[in-house]
Amino acid sequence: MSTLLLEGLDDGLAAYRAYDLKTFVSAGNGRTGGYGGYLETNNTFRYYWQPKAADIHNTFIVGMAVKCQLMPSGNTGYILRLLSDGITIEQLQILPQVNGSFAIKYGNGLGSTLTTPAGLFVVGTYHYLEVKVTLDDIAGSIYVQYDGIPIASVTGVDTRNGGVGGFDGMKIQNTHFGNMGNWYIDDIYVANGAGAFHNTFLGDTRIYLLLPNGNGNYSQLVGSDGDQVDNYLQADENPPSSADYNQSAVTGAKDSYSMDDLSVTVGTVSGVTLSAYAAKSDAGTKQTRLFVRHTAADAPGSDHPLTVDYAGYNDVLDADPITAAEWTITNVNSAEFGFEVRT
Repeated sequence: MSTLLLEGLDDGLAAYRAYDLKTFVSAGNGRTGGYGGYLETNNTFRYYWQPKAADIHNTFIVGMAVKCQLMPSGNTGYILRLLSDGITIEQLQILPQVNGSFAIKYGNGLGSTLTTPAGLFVVGTYHYLEVKVTLDDIAGSIYVQYDGIPIASVTGVDTRNGGVGGFDGMKIQNTHFGNMGNWYIDDIYVANGAGAFHNTFLGDTRIYLLLPNGNGNYSQLVGSDGDQVDNYLQADENPPSSADYNQSAVTGAKDSYSMDDLSVTVGTVSGVTLSAYAAKSDAGTKQTRLFVRHTAADAPGSDHPLTVDYAGYNDVLDADPITAAEWTITNVNSAEFGFEVRT
């Protein structure tokens, strides 16, 4: 697997993709008119994320849209940190500078600095920042892109600040308060160096929220309206609501829904995240699993254990699980997405 995270902050479930999320998510301030995370001087927003154990890797690629709302007054606040060894060791920091550049600190004691050109960011404009880092005591490397253009790199250096593990954590946060200025963040991705696809820069990435807009092949659960008719109407709210739901005690019962189409007609699909907001209402072990359906075939994911409290559950699909190839816009638009009752 290579694409590990696709975060647009638009669906009300970001807290279930992060391991620590303190949100001030602002409507209308995303790049495409949706939501953006606001990193302001009082440290209101933070997004801490960890990959699954199987996805820890010595190479991490991170991209995010950034918009400066207040220029930094100092050079010591970081906007991004990458960590390893049980998120105990900082391996890389990116710090906005007063001259409109970014400083990338890395290596033993974070004692080395890679500096980008000055004047990159100005107040009020979104740009897309990407960094690709390989951890190594001797042959490490860092590459930085800005709006798809390479702006800084270093190779054949010590990029490891101690420890022995691969990257296992990311922190996006405003630190040093007013020192770093105010920033909006949107359209975050993380990939690693593994997998057949998406193992290098994805480029300027936009993450679109698609909601149910019609019935799919399966309508086997009973809605909170008391029937099995138009079950998608119980699952199309944003943010999700526990007042509307579809439920069943029958193991193997499925619901699937057609979804909104992507608003773009050309481009590369770097992955799809399936998200559900679910709970159990009975004693004992209950699970659900999410699935994709298109071309008359189902592709289920792994089971998610449920609790009596509603929570978000997510599957990131780097490739189309039915074709085993990269997703296409056509297959995204034609697919149904759903969930299954499991014991």
